[in-house]
This record gives sequence, C-alpha cells and structure tokens, in this order.
Amino acid sequence: MDTKRSGKSTKAPLLAIIPFFFALISFAAWSFVDADNEYSEAEARYLAQRPNINFEHLDWTISGLEDYAVDQFPARSQFLKAYSRLELLQHKTFTRDVFVEGDWIFSRTYAMTGKGLEAFENDRREFVTATESVAARGIPTVFAMLPVKNYLVEIEPSLHVDDASEANRQKYLAAFDGSSVLVSDIAGAMAEQDEATRMSQWYATDFHWNGDGAYAAAEQLLSDMADAGIMPSVELSDLVERSEWDAEYHGDLSRRFSYLIPETQPVVVYAPKDVSGMRYYKSLDSSEPVERSEIVAAGEGEPVVDYGSAYTKNFAYYRVENANAAVDMRVVVFKDSLENAMTDILSAVFSELVVVDARFEQPADIDETLADADAAVFIFHQNNNAPDTSKFVLGR
Repeated sequence: MDTKRSGKSTKAPLLAIIPFFFALISFAAWSFVDADNEYSEAEARYLAQRPNINFEHLDWTISGLEDYAVDQFPARSQFLKAYSRLELLQHKTFTRDVFVEGDWIFSRTYAMTGKGLEAFENDRREFVTATESVAARGIPTVFAMLPVKNYLVEIEPSLHVDDASEANRQKYLAAFDGSSVLVSDIAGAMAEQDEATRMSQWYATDFHWNGDGAYAAAEQLLSDMADAGIMPSVELSDLVERSEWDAEYHGDLSRRFSYLIPETQPVVVYAPKDVSGMRYYKSLDSSEPVERSEIVAAGEGEPVVDYGSAYTKNFAYYRVENANAAVDMRVVVFKDSLENAMTDILSAVFSELVVVDARFEQPADIDETLADADAAVFIFHQNNNAPDTSKFVLGR
C-alpha cells in the first residue's frame, strides 16, 4: 500500500514537468525560426535580446534568458493586444497608471508625500537656482511654465485625475517671486480659455498637446518677453501657418492599450511660412547642416504619425538658423517634450534657436552652450522640476 502511494507521487511531478519542457522546446524552436523583436510599441521600450552564454557567470546568463523568454514570447504583441481589448470590454477605466473616459485618456497626477515630496521640493529649489545662475550671467532669462493636459482638460471633475498641478504652479510662482527670472505663466493664461478651446488644444490619446496648444503657448511666451523688453513685439500669425495633416495619430497613452482607442482630434501642425532661409544642425558649428525633416515634421505625408514625427523628437541638442527671421536674436531653449511642438513656431521668429534637452548627453558644457546668447528660455510644464537640466546648468 505504501508502495502504491510512492508510485503515484513520482508520476505526478513527471506529468507537470513534461508540459514545461514541451513549452520550453517549442519556444526555443520558435526563437530560431522567427526573428527577435527589438522594440515594443505598446510598452515604449526596447525588448531583451538573446543573451550570450557565459559559463563563468551562469547567474547572469540565467537572468538574461529569463528576460529574453518573457520579452520574446511567441505572438507576444498579439497577446498584449488581446489583453488590452479584454480590459476595454470590461470597461476598466483606471489601469496601468492611466485613466480612460470615453475617447480621452489621462495619466493621473498624484500629490507627493513623505520623502518623495521632500526630494521633489529640493529639485524645485535647484531649478530656481539654476535659472537664476543664468540670469546672473547677464542673459535675459525666462521660465515658460507650461500646463499639463490634466490641468486644462477635465471630462468629469469628480474623477479627480489631477491632485497636484495647481499646487505646483502656485509653488513655482512663489519661488520666483522677486527673482530676476521672468516667469511666463502660460499654464495660468491658458486655464482662462473657455472649455471648448482648451479641449481642442490637446490630443485625446496623448499626454501632449497638438499644434493649437503649442501655438497658444508660443504666442503667450513671446508676448510676455516683449512686455518685459527682452524682444520686440511680433505678429506670430504673419510668420507661421496652420495645417491639418490627413494622417492617423498614435498617441503615447493609447499605446498602452495597443492603439485600440483611436484619436479623435485632428493632427494640427504650425510651420513657418518661409523656410527658404532656414538651416538645421545637430552640431555646435554650422559645417554640417542636416535636412529639415531630420529635425522637424519627419512624418509629413505619412499615413500614421505620432508626437515625435509630427513635430520634433527628443534630441539632445539641435540648432535652427533663420536668415529671414523677424527678430535677430540667439535664443537658447532648455526643454521637456511639450516644447517639441513649439520648435517650428519659435524658429520662425528668431535668427538662431538652440534647443537643449539635458536628459541626454550634451556636446558642450553650459559655458559654450550659452555663448553669445541673447536670451535663455526654460520651457517646462508645471509639474516638471527638471533635475537633469539643473545639474547641467549648474555644472554638477
């Protein structure tokens, strides 16, 4: 009787192991037949590739194989899409850190507490110090405080998708009170617009705004700079023109649902009326110009575009020279991704626009970057304390 129980106990593990090995062998065979995917659009990240076998560090190899198996699982993208479809069929409205309300998707803004809040406030103080250090060089300096989508668009106020943006805006205004840095409160100005206008300026399926939002922000910024005597007044409508692209738009937030939530807003783009005198560079000097499409509007004419291809991508550094500019000024811009839709607008105004994204390695230090600058503009949204930019500006 004991022997029979022992016989059953040895068969059970075997029955469990056989399917496992079958799945393992099937996956191995598939991986050799099918090419590995390098990037996941749905997750906006690069996928693990087949690791090299290292017998001296088997723990590294095993860890790499685990990541590889998860990321390169057969038909993985189809499974993700099916999972997203199931979530939507179940009417899940808050999942994967985003909130879905009809055709609109929001990335919820939380109020920080504890050590997170302490670090956040320290980053704000560093940012103020960094901008003031530029002003101390004798360079007119501006902080263009942009809004976030949640601050301007609320489909249903009772949902509370934004718990922090207004508080952060007020803290910035207080931090710069009496400062030599000009604050262009674009977030506050755009909040005064009517609801229909505010909604028309943002993509429903993206964290970012469209060209109409970027244009309104640029117009407010240039007006504030002119009022402060930093630059002459310009009529922006004389310099740029509006167009709507006939293209399907893939929003950053819709990507989390495998693009199953279609974009309802048009792809609105503003471009200079005259590009004949414009030259584009990814270098400090002007020896090697690049094509306009390498910097802006790379997706023009394509059937499907996203924020980067409709406007500009998050390049570490680039410059635009405009021989026919309305204002003869070299303006250095430090930015986050919301500025991307403003580049083509601002480059129509200034004779040289230098754009710096300090989240990436820079080709020069802060002294060389600011050389001969007539103005420096920090363009960040109200919830971004830009620690990478502060470190770069302060040389840390």
